[in-house]
Amino acid sequence: MAKHQETVSAGSRLYYFDVRESANGEDYITITEMNTRTKQRNCIYLYPENIDKFREALDRAAANVSKR
Repeated sequence: MAKHQETVSAGSRLYYFDVRESANGEDYITITEMNTRTKQRNCIYLYPENIDKFREALDRAAANVSKR
């Protein structure tokens, strides 16, 4: 069971953000992308030691995307 859940709808894709607890009691984030047409799912698991690095890389990438 997730400690926190959030869903983002983006066209034909849904993104699920879940905070879960590992067997050793440590929290981690699961990001699941689901294509609503094909039902294909892809997951990313982020552990505490990598969350800041992931966020920084995402912020840099987002800053380089031109908005139309």
